[in-house]
Amino acid sequence: MAYDASGNLYIANWSAGTVLRFASGGQRTVFAKGLRGPSGLAISPSGDIYVASYSEDLVWRFTTAGKQSVFVRGLATPAGLSFDARGRLLIANRRTNQILAAHPDGKIEVAAEGLQTPVGAVELPNGDLLVSNISGGISLVSGSPRARTINSDLGSPGPGIVRAGADSAYVVDYGGTTVS
Repeated sequence: MAYDASGNLYIANWSAGTVLRFASGGQRTVFAKGLRGPSGLAISPSGDIYVASYSEDLVWRFTTAGKQSVFVRGLATPAGLSFDARGRLLIANRRTNQILAAHPDGKIEVAAEGLQTPVGAVELPNGDLLVSNISGGISLVSGSPRARTINSDLGSPGPGIVRAGADSAYVVDYGGTTVS
């Protein structure tokens, strides 16, 4: 889920292959359809909407004018998306156990590796990354691309990881049906 600057809420609806938009007044519309496994989304500072297609191994970009195009392809089951302070799109690339950083021109680099089936990542103000791993645990990436586990209490953290403060975040735990 992600909010745009106008207060509209966008939700990736995996089973229906759609992205739903809920206006601030509550009106629901289908923003995008015909997607294969939309698993995460993020909205850029300029308002473009990026959607990870888990089943197609790519990320779609929807411009504010409504134009749809492939932003990056050749991924390995991409899941959660977020933007870092440098404007790079962080992509939880589940099958390679990495977080990739895609620059606005589509150039990709490894931002984190050595993870355990990552499905979400969020940047902290100091540049560190917190990563949720669906196979269990939260990892911290600090100073190098190598990750270390900092919390193994969660059974199956999902892609819904949201920064809560300077050094903390909330994450949905599918395995424990909680938010931590």
